[in-house]
Amino acid sequence: MLQNFLDNYELYLSIAAAIISLIFAIIVCIIKLVRAVKAKTKLQDDTDLLAAVAPVMQIAETFTNYSGAEKKEYVLTRINQLAIENGINFDIQAVSNKIEELIKLSKEVNYKKTNEGEE
Repeated sequence: MLQNFLDNYELYLSIAAAIISLIFAIIVCIIKLVRAVKAKTKLQDDTDLLAAVAPVMQIAETFTNYSGAEKKEYVLTRINQLAIENGINFDIQAVSNKIEELIKLSKEVNYKKTNEGEE
């Protein structure tokens, strides 16, 4: 039996190396897949959260007796509540940037409409 093992030692060694390589490749693929799924989930959560900013801003715009800063705070609070309810990490800077972007866009559109009406 020992002689048979020694005769086929190289064969057993190459089979073991192939199995170890296969196991290592599977582990690496699983790790990459888990990371990709987590990244996709985070990206989707962030996208969903930022997509909710515009409708909440429309609600805030109906508050005529409030300043712009108070309206922005209302939007940030509502988006934070939405994030908590859905288990999403709240990135206040990203939401704040989105609010500013939408305000800037609104001002540009309204400015163009005002200038077109004057001509």
